[in-house]
Amino acid sequence: MIFEMCDTLRERVVAINDTVLEKLDKINEEHEMGNALKATVTSTTQMSFTPVNAETFGIWCDQYMALINQEKEAKKTQFDDKPTGK
Repeated sequence: MIFEMCDTLRERVVAINDTVLEKLDKINEEHEMGNALKATVTSTTQMSFTPVNAETFGIWCDQYMALINQEKEAKKTQFDDKPTGK
């Protein structure tokens, strides 16, 4: 008899706990969604984007290749010009 009472009480406590946890998860999801929406709206309005088209990409590509060539020339040593025999 005592076992049955304890088992019934345990089942009810588990059911109540599950209900409370589900409500807590719903509240957390709504809170996260609200914060995520606010963050995306804020971040997109504060950023300024440069439109990419053939002209702007060409300018960027030329500047980038010039930078790469300068770095390559700066790192060049006397042994880089000699053939390796491979």
